[in-house]
Amino acid sequence: MNHDKLLIRFLADELSPVEKRRVSARLLTDNDLQQRLDQLRGFWDEKNEELEISPKQASDWTNLTNRLNLTKDSSIIALTQRSIPKWFIRIAAVLIIALGTTLIWDSQRSFETVKGRTDEPIASRLPDGTEVYLTKGSKLTYPKTFASDSRLVQLSGEGYFDVVGDPKYPFIVDTGQTKVSVTGTTFRIKASGKSEEVAVLVRAGKVLFYNSEILTENSFKVGLGPGDVGTYYPKLNQLNKSHNKDYKHLNWN
Repeated sequence: MNHDKLLIRFLADELSPVEKRRVSARLLTDNDLQQRLDQLRGFWDEKNEELEISPKQASDWTNLTNRLNLTKDSSIIALTQRSIPKWFIRIAAVLIIALGTTLIWDSQRSFETVKGRTDEPIASRLPDGTEVYLTKGSKLTYPKTFASDSRLVQLSGEGYFDVVGDPKYPFIVDTGQTKVSVTGTTFRIKASGKSEEVAVLVRAGKVLFYNSEILTENSFKVGLGPGDVGTYYPKLNQLNKSHNKDYKHLNWN
């Protein structure tokens, strides 16, 4: 999140000469940071023009600026009374994208956390009926009530998921490095903290395995079916896809 704010200031040409040199030098060696800059730039590169906005949009913008502490200058907030330059709206759009799942998680408010504490995984049932089995040392965080448009959970470690089907509301597992989106299936995810690699093995149904909503030369988005294994290596920015012939035995029940 701190990097996103810095990159947005970089795009807006608000950094000092020293800060610009530091960011430019970092971009040369940090592929992830360059990838994030490219994503944000996609929302930035539009023509400047004035847009009329409704009172509801003005109120939403005011709430957003207050929430993010973008400014203490009331003159900026006053822009929302009638119209806002498109470049200013663009900043709001970029910030919302930059916040990513943070805003989604905030909207879901109350959360529960379950941890794998024993050598034998024990099932936990989520609000939608989905069952999750966690290995020892693993952790799953989920909202007490899912958002209206998706079912988002966060996983650290290894978990086996038996997801209740719902085509309208995808079930999304966020590991930090990657996301897995399904509508109803059974699969295993292993997000190793030490090596940082993320592996997904599908037992039934189909899943979407990806590391970015926006496709670039450094991102991936791949579909996996029964028996398919997708392994992502962040340090190498490499994805391997293979097939496990014994996938039907993948079950912790």
